Amino acid sequence: MTWIALMAMAACAATGEPAGHRIGTRQGEDGIYEFYDRITGESFQPAGFSFVRLEEELLPGSPHANFSPDYFDLDRANNALASMGEYGYNTVRVLINGFEVVEEDGALSMDYMNNLASFIRRVRDHGMQTLVVMPIYIPARHPENPAPETFGGSNWLLLAEEAVAFREAFLKEFVLALQDAGAPMNAVLGYDLSEWYFTRNHPPFSQTLPYEVETIAGSYTIANEDDAHAMMREGFVTFCNRMSAAIQSVAPDALVGIDLFPSEPFPGDPRFHDPIALFGSDLDYIGLQLYPHFVAETGEEGMDALFEGFGITVLPDKPLLMEEFGLLRQQKTLDEAVESLQTWIKAAEARGVRGWIMWSYDCFEQAHPPFGEDFWLAVENNNQILRALAPPMPDSVPPPQPIETEARVGVYIFPGWYRDEGTTDYDYPNHDEESEWRLIAEFAHPRPVLGFYDDSLPEVNDWHIQWAIEAGISWFAFDWYWNAGEKRLSWSLEKGFLEAEYNEQMDFCIHWCNHGLDWREPLDFSAEALIEMMAYMAEHYFTRPNYLTIDGRPVLMIWDIRSVFEANGGEEAFAADVLPQLNAICHDHGLKDLFLIHVDNAPLRIADIEIGDVITGYSYAHLTTDTPFGLPGAAPYSELVDALPSHWDRIIETARLPFLIGTQSGWDSTPRTLAHDRNPDHRWVRTGNTADLFKVTLEAGKMRIPDELPYFLVEAWNEWGEGSFIEPSRSHGFGHLEAIRQAFAPEAPPATWHRPSPEQVKAYSVLKGEELEAARRREHKPD
Repeated sequence: MTWIALMAMAACAATGEPAGHRIGTRQGEDGIYEFYDRITGESFQPAGFSFVRLEEELLPGSPHANFSPDYFDLDRANNALASMGEYGYNTVRVLINGFEVVEEDGALSMDYMNNLASFIRRVRDHGMQTLVVMPIYIPARHPENPAPETFGGSNWLLLAEEAVAFREAFLKEFVLALQDAGAPMNAVLGYDLSEWYFTRNHPPFSQTLPYEVETIAGSYTIANEDDAHAMMREGFVTFCNRMSAAIQSVAPDALVGIDLFPSEPFPGDPRFHDPIALFGSDLDYIGLQLYPHFVAETGEEGMDALFEGFGITVLPDKPLLMEEFGLLRQQKTLDEAVESLQTWIKAAEARGVRGWIMWSYDCFEQAHPPFGEDFWLAVENNNQILRALAPPMPDSVPPPQPIETEARVGVYIFPGWYRDEGTTDYDYPNHDEESEWRLIAEFAHPRPVLGFYDDSLPEVNDWHIQWAIEAGISWFAFDWYWNAGEKRLSWSLEKGFLEAEYNEQMDFCIHWCNHGLDWREPLDFSAEALIEMMAYMAEHYFTRPNYLTIDGRPVLMIWDIRSVFEANGGEEAFAADVLPQLNAICHDHGLKDLFLIHVDNAPLRIADIEIGDVITGYSYAHLTTDTPFGLPGAAPYSELVDALPSHWDRIIETARLPFLIGTQSGWDSTPRTLAHDRNPDHRWVRTGNTADLFKVTLEAGKMRIPDELPYFLVEAWNEWGEGSFIEPSRSHGFGHLEAIRQAFAPEAPPATWHRPSPEQVKAYSVLKGEELEAARRREHKPD
């Protein structure tokens, strides 16, 4: 097994660290039982959707609602999760497919488990929890299933000791396999037991009455239907207790609940009140299923009838969760659906319900007339359902919560996302006015969580600072463009970051990108030009309390130091004649000498430089591929991950200056090279970029950080046009930030990732009106 495979396995196994389930239950201040976040101590109200993806043709007898991870499209799944997250939803309900979770021989399908674990990691990366719905019947394919045509046979068979023992073993195996597959347990809200069969099937009465039944709850003589109900009720409680104990024997802090369908005929048979009995069970919560035809047109009366059908007359000592709103089955218009759902949820909350999950998201096949295929388009365009039922979202940026890290992690910031025609200070067309968002908007991705933002806005920078600090990032290296007194792309730093409320909580430094743009004059690296530039830097940046210093010296990163040397008579002449003048400017402002960091895409090219303090890299996307970087082609991201450690080691062994280790988050130059008649011959892509593989590079890099230079650098925060970003996105969620937090602050718990509201995102956007709507429509089409 290769090094990369071993590291990938280790990263996958460690994805869920810290171990343990994050959500617990408790009695709230109002006396009603609720869910809560064990890390933050705050109440947690599950709010979300079932995630359902169906194959083109169902297996014979396959339930319509099962999650089939073999069939979920990655981009489509990310779009679904991102859409939920944009509106503050925090829970995704996944119904396990009893047909596919086992192989023909009855063994648990590890392909299914690996795919499920992968999906749960994606849910975690989007800052949400997964509610896993477990089949309690014997899986249909299993050779021990006595009646596969009825999913496990009648209820009295289900309560037999052999069947119950089988399901205990199955649940244990399932949870252990999920852990082994690298599913983050802190992203699993709990395990729902599917209760469909107990309320809908009764023991067969074809036998001559009375007859004897042996169940896990004891021996029963069935003389009439009341006896059957009593047997079922008592056996059901015992069954749930044993299932809960089985799961918690391998996951002690896991929550276990159950889905309850209302008894029929509605409002229910008073002789058969499973919920009342289950309130005294060992279960952690109760999920109440709701379909519109169970609720009268007036929501209050309908909810009263529903609770009566469940036998609920007093608030239980367990949280209640409302599940499965059959939105599309009864409503005639979208407005009616919104109004009904709002009424039902409000009525349920008044009766002690502390969470709800709608049915269903991303399942086009579930649309019923009159919506049909147009329904989801209407939801995407109008967002009426999402907005109407969305949990509250912040109206400002929450204060950052710093964490302690094992090294100081920095990221490159590409500025200029404010760019728009007519917004600059120059009297001629220039680089500042060509909005790169318009290039990106031509394609389905990437898409930031913040949308097509204007990063000259302080509030946008506050979001960046908040997220970065909570990931364990403590400094930004701003790409900075200057030539002989003329600046480019400066608003992001000067109007955005430096005016942000939280800016002094984040250190920053200048990365002088001294390469060609649309400058008035040729590039000028003369001593006079450098002195002018240094005076500006010292006055506007270096004297700020949060400017990055190392050993008390202000850090200056330079992209092309060799050109600077050449313009000043060589390396030694620069050190003797120019550098002292630059340092003198620092001294005049009460600062120590400059701390010079030389930057190159291939740091080995500058390994022989002796003047300065440190060398580092920018992009490593070109490593180890037969296709030359910058020409049309692609290479796996995993290849880059595998190559980086030996590349770092060669630099460390060869360089005459210390090496600041850095890594690459990905690469896809499609937007810059294909949109707007750009040159397609320069398109280059790293495929298969995941947060898990990114974390492998972080762990490998951390092992090589020297004690005398405890810094680490990531390329990049927001190179959207190059496909190199760790800023939260629709495609990766917060996965890259969580990876940094886990790698450099392993003792810190998983973060609570806050998001802006959709209204805030729209207000931040450089793109407006139809231009913005067209970009949103492209998100659901393949590139």
